[in-house]
Amino acid sequence: MASAAATSSQPTWDPNTLRFGDTIDFWRVERFEPGLRLLLRAEVKLPGRLWLQFEVKGDPGAVQVRQTTVFDPAGYVGLLYWYLLFGLHQRVFGAMLRGLHRAAL
Repeated sequence: MASAAATSSQPTWDPNTLRFGDTIDFWRVERFEPGLRLLLRAEVKLPGRLWLQFEVKGDPGAVQVRQTTVFDPAGYVGLLYWYLLFGLHQRVFGAMLRGLHRAAL
């Protein structure tokens, strides 16, 4: 049901100048508040809409990153898609957060 092909083929982002509308892989930046929040919208064919948000809190020595995934299913097919692949989603998004942690060390 999901397509790996993004609707936008050219990445348009630079980590030092990230802004609204930039693309990161198959994600489009919907909101960016440097050091606080990054909200991304998936640009793949899904039976619904998908957002991924990262929120940063704390001091430079003790930073906490909260990753939130929001899926707005398109009917029963969307619900079925999300819950059938729930375990996979947990592993993928968990690995993403662990990768961010390793990169920050």
